[in-house]
Amino acid sequence: MLHSPLAKLGISITLSLILIGCGGGGGSSPSPVNTAPVAKITLSTPAEIDPTNDIPETNVGQTLMLNGSTSSDAENDPMAFEWRLVSSPGSSAIQHEDEPLATFTPNAPGTYIIELNVFDPKGLTSSKQFTFNAFSDSCSGSCLRGQFINEPVEGLRYQCEFVKARTDNNGFFKCPRNSEVIFFLQADKGIRRITLGRTPFNSQWVSNSTGIFQVSPLDLVPGGSALPDLNGADETTTRIINIRRLLQSMAVPEPQLPSPLMRLKLDPAAESAINRLSRNLDPIDLGSGFSTLFKPVADSLAATGRLMPSASEVRARLEAGRGYNTQGVYEASPMAITSVITPDATNGMVATNGSLSLVEGAIILTDRENKSIGLGLEWKAAIDPMGITSPIRSFSQVMTETSPVNDLLLSNEQALYLPNGNVKSGPLFQAYTAGSNYGIPSGSVEFTQGRLYQHFLLGHQMFYRNLFGLSESDPIPDFVPARWIRRDEASLATFTGHASIIPVKTIAPYFDPNLWKTAASISSTDSERRPVFPLHLEMTLNNADINSCPGSGCEIGRFGLSILPNGNIITDLNNDCGSVSTALKDNGGVQEYRLGAVSSAFRQNDAIMIAPLILMSRIPGLEQFQGVTLGFSTSAGGGAAKVDITHALSGNVAITDNSALDSTGSATWINYPGFFKAVSMSAGRDSAMKKSTGKVAAVKVQSCYHPAAIP
Repeated sequence: MLHSPLAKLGISITLSLILIGCGGGGGSSPSPVNTAPVAKITLSTPAEIDPTNDIPETNVGQTLMLNGSTSSDAENDPMAFEWRLVSSPGSSAIQHEDEPLATFTPNAPGTYIIELNVFDPKGLTSSKQFTFNAFSDSCSGSCLRGQFINEPVEGLRYQCEFVKARTDNNGFFKCPRNSEVIFFLQADKGIRRITLGRTPFNSQWVSNSTGIFQVSPLDLVPGGSALPDLNGADETTTRIINIRRLLQSMAVPEPQLPSPLMRLKLDPAAESAINRLSRNLDPIDLGSGFSTLFKPVADSLAATGRLMPSASEVRARLEAGRGYNTQGVYEASPMAITSVITPDATNGMVATNGSLSLVEGAIILTDRENKSIGLGLEWKAAIDPMGITSPIRSFSQVMTETSPVNDLLLSNEQALYLPNGNVKSGPLFQAYTAGSNYGIPSGSVEFTQGRLYQHFLLGHQMFYRNLFGLSESDPIPDFVPARWIRRDEASLATFTGHASIIPVKTIAPYFDPNLWKTAASISSTDSERRPVFPLHLEMTLNNADINSCPGSGCEIGRFGLSILPNGNIITDLNNDCGSVSTALKDNGGVQEYRLGAVSSAFRQNDAIMIAPLILMSRIPGLEQFQGVTLGFSTSAGGGAAKVDITHALSGNVAITDNSALDSTGSATWINYPGFFKAVSMSAGRDSAMKKSTGKVAAVKVQSCYHPAAIP
């Protein structure tokens, strides 16, 4: 049977061999030696393929022009061609597979190997293989969501496995689980590339809707996230500074807005200057020798009026953005459990001293200024969980079978963490004898070790391995486990233990200026020249005690609140819409108090929504609300909330549940310490629990809210 490429030449291998064998006899001269042809592949390279990498790269759906016509035969014999797929992750086929010029369009991400076989009429052949990677601009399957921050960066290129794309307008990216993400700069038709750095990308937590794996320039440099500050001249700090300088130099020139409106939007026109580099730049090149290597690009940018920002300017913006990783709501759940295998691995704040067990239940809200509100409860009882024989040992017996012995109150609205995420030394919570209305001090709670990483403070290596998908052989940072200590009034240590504090709700670092209207964000094209924020509201809360108040429950009170341009929420005790100082004193000298922050601003259908997070601590005049949480769920319950501000300037707002995209039910609240006190009660529990939860009965714009138009 004829081989198809040779068949195209019209020659049979068998016939050729017979003719060579029969020869014709006698004194004829010997036939010349036949040599095999030489196969060669060239590409009519499309703009999308990157030939500068070790393995050429293209995109899924991009047609490659495969050229075998430069193959040669020493005897100038005609050649037959055969293209074939040696390896392919997809189902697409080579077109014109028996022609010198073929085409191939990859239809799935992955590595492809194409082989060209070239035949001469005498049956000799040679082959050449071409390997390339095809990338997709989206992630499918088991993917995780991340965000490039410090300030969110839009348009930053990233690559993870066979995904290659740009971050969106909020700095979000999406990569396969257990992958490594690489961030880089490159022109659209680039022959040169600047690799900023890479980081592992895996977390069980960010696989759901509550979390986002955040990456900043500090995470791209080994040891960067652990730096106490960015004032050093070492290579680690220098590389971090230069990454940020690069990003700012490539950004679209635009007025710098205050938080939460700060972001960088990369400009493809500026990225084209990267082609002036003499070679690709790797992360190690971003250190002390960076200015020399980058000079051709810097000169090209300067010719268009773009100047590289100074190290001091960049340092200030980097430091200002480090707090994003600590902002949000965190809980040390009193419903703590541990296991027989690892008895010191507890998912809360638990300590034992002999037969005594101490359990903390606390909620902490850190706002956009990295100021914190927090409160909780403490239980102590002679229950030894080590005596429980079930596979899971629960400390909840301490909570459910005994009353709290102490109330906890966060000390002085302090930030809980240093800029690098390390826990601060000194008292975190002050403890007060239960029932004393915070009048009888009973010592303090403080952390002695730990670092907040990806919004988690973890009390055991097992938790860290499970959360970030590490094996038993993978190294664990020395800040794990987090440890805490309980001191009495004489500052003597009475209990020590491990601490695991989990994120309940994070805060988005960036709001779209088209949704978050402040005096700074209103543009000349806005038809409505009045800013929405600061927005002054009054909220009414009803409890769930429908026995005492049939229908909608009993009203527990009303309070005024102000949503500030920076996204923080504070009290408006006089309901006068007054402006406040940095110390939160209004024009009349009234001290206002922190209530929380807005976690996000988003558009739902045609409506503009904001998601508030509120934790009401000890506020003079609002004692009936002490412990109320709104806008998030904890182990005590609760739920997300959203406020429709579409028509706020007309005096109309509405608040509803936000547990699902189209939820329209009432927003709910829960009193965190009140709920757990009710759980601990042996009598009157049901009545107490109904009084510790309820709904937002009403929210309205304050009558004093009259924002002036911006000139």
